[in-house]
Amino acid sequence: MTAQADRLHVTFTHSAAGSLKLALARLNLVEKVVAHVDDLSIGPIEPGDSAQRAEWEEAELGGGNVITNANCDELFWTSVTNWSGRLVVWMSSRCGLELCGLHALVSRLPHASIEVVDVAEVAFRKANGDPAPSWGQSFSIVSDDRIIEHKLIDLAVPLDDAARASIRARWKRLGEEGAALRVLTEQGLVSEPITYFDDRIRARITNDWQSCARVVGDTMGTVWSGRLQEFHSDTFMFCRLLALIDYDEFEGQNDEELWSMHRSQVRRWPRGEQ
Repeated sequence: MTAQADRLHVTFTHSAAGSLKLALARLNLVEKVVAHVDDLSIGPIEPGDSAQRAEWEEAELGGGNVITNANCDELFWTSVTNWSGRLVVWMSSRCGLELCGLHALVSRLPHASIEVVDVAEVAFRKANGDPAPSWGQSFSIVSDDRIIEHKLIDLAVPLDDAARASIRARWKRLGEEGAALRVLTEQGLVSEPITYFDDRIRARITNDWQSCARVVGDTMGTVWSGRLQEFHSDTFMFCRLLALIDYDEFEGQNDEELWSMHRSQVRRWPRGEQ
């Protein structure tokens, strides 16, 4: 297979970029991969610059690069904006985070030559031949072996004008709505408040102490179940769990100066102690 010098590959997580780089190397393709790791399903997207998003993150989530890293964000947009050839976007239309990334890219670069590898409907199979439909939820969980085995690079399809217009219109509307979250539903990306997942978190807190990581993991299990991966960030879920503890809805304990998902615990308040 011959490398195509005019292709720049785009992913939306570091893990996806790593798997794709391995696959391209195994295919003897010397082609560049860049990752956009700013989680655009969380925080403001209008205008959506790094300074605005970092300020929102500090105010609402306590900072910590939960959703944005200004240096990485600037490097990514410089790379794709200055690229004169084709951009090949690797994603799943069943993954909220990756779909947000595609929407932002198309909206910010309306005249770029963009092709999309969408793994949503790929008939993935495990090594033993069993079906693995959940792998289509996100390109970030597709290994280099599967990229090669299923010849995913051959699935790249140019975005037509109608798709571009639809994507830009939806992203513009989501930005104007100004909600804290963008969640993937069967109807596409929709705006939701920052408290959207709080009831799911509450439902997994018991009378007994359990690690915050357990509560977050169980909550993420509801987000990643079914056909869609409606939301991506377990770190955001931990921030919301800490907010519920701060509101005195639940009792929390931690053995470190800073709260750690794995070294902190939470339970319902014992009767009469709240």
